[in-house]
Amino acid sequence: MKVFNNSRSYTVNNITAPKINSKDNNSQFTNSVKSAKNTPITMIRRFFNHHFSHSGGEKKPNMRELISKSYVLPDSGCTARSNFIETSRFNRVVTKLTTGEKKELLKESASVMNGNIRPFIGKGIISMEAKNDNLPVTYDYIISDKNHGILRENISSVNFGIECYNGDKIKSAEIIPGTPIGNYYNKQTFNHDLKIIQLDSGNCGTVGFRLDINQLTPDRPLLIHGGELSGCTMVYGLKDNYFYAFHSGQPGNDKSIWETKKDGSKSIIESHNKMTGSTSDTDKEIDIETLSSYLHDNFDICMMAFCGHGETIGSKKKVLSFDYNKPSILVGENKSRVANTMAMLVNKGGVIEINMLSDDMTIDKKTLETDSMTYVLSGPIEKPIIQN
Repeated sequence: MKVFNNSRSYTVNNITAPKINSKDNNSQFTNSVKSAKNTPITMIRRFFNHHFSHSGGEKKPNMRELISKSYVLPDSGCTARSNFIETSRFNRVVTKLTTGEKKELLKESASVMNGNIRPFIGKGIISMEAKNDNLPVTYDYIISDKNHGILRENISSVNFGIECYNGDKIKSAEIIPGTPIGNYYNKQTFNHDLKIIQLDSGNCGTVGFRLDINQLTPDRPLLIHGGELSGCTMVYGLKDNYFYAFHSGQPGNDKSIWETKKDGSKSIIESHNKMTGSTSDTDKEIDIETLSSYLHDNFDICMMAFCGHGETIGSKKKVLSFDYNKPSILVGENKSRVANTMAMLVNKGGVIEINMLSDDMTIDKKTLETDSMTYVLSGPIEKPIIQN
């Protein structure tokens, strides 16, 4: 064990607790003393007492002074994380492929590059190894939560809650380092031309954007997703030539009196109003049903994924509603649950094809394999590009 301060580095080796007479082993007092003598602080103090009592009268250091002069080694956190991941006991990332897996992954990769969203069903959550500074398109951005109230128009740089990366820089999202939500994206890779936008939720609020689909480059698909969903509400929508995405929620450790089904629904409506310059009554109580009706009135077609609690949402022609929290016998002691929602946009010879997916998945706690319990697809939505 090493102790650092600004002037010296001390190494303490083979620290052991002093031997205790066996006849006192049953004494509660003796056990307490034994425990106290074996703590890190007392062991370090004992080392310094011993070291400086045999050093020619050199002044014994003060423990408080040593602590005040101590420092954290640079990148020690990264080093600890790296060591943790590299330990086989904790690292459950799998990248090796069988011949059969390789053929299937190549087939699915080609299908995705053609705008097919089906290969993502039941495959866990996608994440990134490296990210870009800019999106491949210009967009309007909004964040409305307890920390922000920002609206920016016609930008391309990433912003709070929005990240972008390429198809050849992906990996599986992780619960903790070394524990992925499925290993599909650790094994799979896509073409560099696949651009991926990850939209996170606000902090007790909403992050959203819209983009003009006419600017999409032919045969360069754009994948949009919201990461792992476990209480959030996610909305995709098409109106005229604009594609919209909104993600509302709160951090898992937030203890605010804030409910996604009510406050989150209101936040999405208000964010859309601010972005489009429209108005609607948000003073009344708003819930998921209210949000669904609002989406039906303001979009040509849209998808809404939410964490339900037994409520029933009325069927609406323009809204695909997906409750990813319905009771299921497939979720048990050995399986966890996570939801995913994606949208794929691709320019096919002057026609924009849009596919949307919401997926309710299980994660096997032992194998980390993922599987879809239920999902909903929008089917291909085609929109001809308007030539200026």
